[in-house]
Amino acid sequence: MHMTTEELRLQVKHDRQILLDTPFQLRNLAGMASGNWIIAADRQRGKSCALAQLIYQRTQQREDRRMYGVEPIVLSFRNEIYRRTTAHELLMILSSQITEDKILLCLDDVDLLEGWPQLLTKAAVTAPNIEILATMSTLSARQITGNTELRTKFNIKNLADFTLHEYLRVSKLSYNEALNRFIRRGGFPGVLLSAKRHTESLERLFRTLFYEELLPRYNIRNATVLRMILHLLAEHLGEEISYNGLCRMLQETGLKVGVSTVVEYISILEKTRFIRSIGCFSEQTTRTPKRRYWFVDNGLLSLFIHATQLREKLLRNTMANAVLQEYQKHTIYYASQRNASVDFYIPERNIAIVLCPNDELIPEAVQNLQRFDRKHPTTYKYIYTVGKISDSLPRDIFNIFLPEWSSAL
Repeated sequence: MHMTTEELRLQVKHDRQILLDTPFQLRNLAGMASGNWIIAADRQRGKSCALAQLIYQRTQQREDRRMYGVEPIVLSFRNEIYRRTTAHELLMILSSQITEDKILLCLDDVDLLEGWPQLLTKAAVTAPNIEILATMSTLSARQITGNTELRTKFNIKNLADFTLHEYLRVSKLSYNEALNRFIRRGGFPGVLLSAKRHTESLERLFRTLFYEELLPRYNIRNATVLRMILHLLAEHLGEEISYNGLCRMLQETGLKVGVSTVVEYISILEKTRFIRSIGCFSEQTTRTPKRRYWFVDNGLLSLFIHATQLREKLLRNTMANAVLQEYQKHTIYYASQRNASVDFYIPERNIAIVLCPNDELIPEAVQNLQRFDRKHPTTYKYIYTVGKISDSLPRDIFNIFLPEWSSAL
């Protein structure tokens, strides 16, 4: 059964009101006041809020803007009603709605529609005074680079993750309170800004990302194994681990799994940005490569950590993400040698870093940096801490403490 014109009219009215009622978070959308734009981001990272912000900026904020006063046509493709139609059929029905002199067509999660490239291509030339705003996943947006017709008609805005600076501006909290919430809840806008209990919001977010998105997209046959991998990576956060070692841990829990499945599942978790990893800096190749794993989001990490370890692991993961963000344009390793270990080594910048969420670890951190320096001399040796180290450090070792390292979040 296909969608009718009346059904589309009612759905557009419903979707428009939902989006207009969506609170937006004042993201940096400079230069997007006109033209056709695609907002690309992973699920649950604020695409719809950014779309609501753009609609407000174009239709209500300033009278000199071309679309000021225009009532947008809004379609949210998360609604199951659109699964009954194709891009071609939807274009036919939409033509009856596109009758005004100026048209602002807003397509939220457009890549959930079968044949979405056709819809965007045809809609862009439907009327001379039409402007289109669409949202989609980062993965779908990459397809546009190979589509000459779409690439000439649309600009792409890759929406960055919600930052601590943006959260400070939106929440109007003090710096310390905002930072504490950011560390505890992570960076998903829907969780950070939720008025409900944040644990419930995080559990709901995980169900959406894991069960509704990841499992069906990658046709995962054993969800239990995949979830247990997350548990184990949280338990061994930032520790050196190999595929073989992880496989053995899974088998010790009674799960039947092979190394090839572990490799595949780790790859999927990295692609879907549950985790990120760095390789080992070593002068010798090894048959069983090892890596260290970090969680992309602290909120999701908190779901897998025992309460007694929560504060220290969340701080450690936050520090790691600050380092990975700060030096993202460089190749980053960790180093684990016989008598020295550093959490991050950036050869291009001549930097070695050790994380110390717990002050009791500072003497060991100093020793590790000094021992590593004897074999691989580094100009900059940093210890990341929460508070400033009160004792004097060797003259070539520097302390990076809050709020300095949080500026990269």
